[in-house]
Amino acid sequence: MREELVDWLHELKDEHDSNPCFIAVEWGEYAHSKVADARDEFKVLAKNEWPGVSHELLTTLAEAMGYEGDTHRDLWPNLDPIWLDNDREVTAMTDYNLANYAAGRLGVYKLRVGTADPVNDPAGALQQLSGAAHIGQQAWVDNARDESWAKQITGAISNNPDCEWAVVVCGSEHFAKHAGNVRDLLDKNKTCKDLPSPGRLIRRVLTL
Repeated sequence: MREELVDWLHELKDEHDSNPCFIAVEWGEYAHSKVADARDEFKVLAKNEWPGVSHELLTTLAEAMGYEGDTHRDLWPNLDPIWLDNDREVTAMTDYNLANYAAGRLGVYKLRVGTADPVNDPAGALQQLSGAAHIGQQAWVDNARDESWAKQITGAISNNPDCEWAVVVCGSEHFAKHAGNVRDLLDKNKTCKDLPSPGRLIRRVLTL
């Protein structure tokens, strides 16, 4: 999850002499701020659910919430991301889900951890969570988000004529080989140069 993405971004940083001119992420700024704020609440709820669970596991699980939106700040703290989903409507249901995000995420983790024991076998629990998340990943469906993202990314490149490289972090199916998704739309404009697969990450990192 977050640690895998950190390692992969470090590899990218080592490959370049300059900082990325931008980082685009699959979040809206408002939604991400609410999710990031819910991390402490999640730790409290999870500690009550799993008495004796380690601080390290709690931190790992909490930081996985919305990690795509701020992991890059470990390397580039002053680089504000392009929030690709800022144009998504925030409905009353969205606000409700965000207000209850910590409890909802705990429910998801409990379901995915299965019979693994987060207290006595944290490594096994994390492995189970990672595998379940990978298997349960939603299939990509062509929609307006991909077109919107491609326009935003292409616009960001155009606005940075001296840009040497940039990073996009979003769901892997948006960057898989599907007609009409972000990768396909960027390929048509010859802006997609590289797409190595970062292991079992559900989120892929596209370098431009």
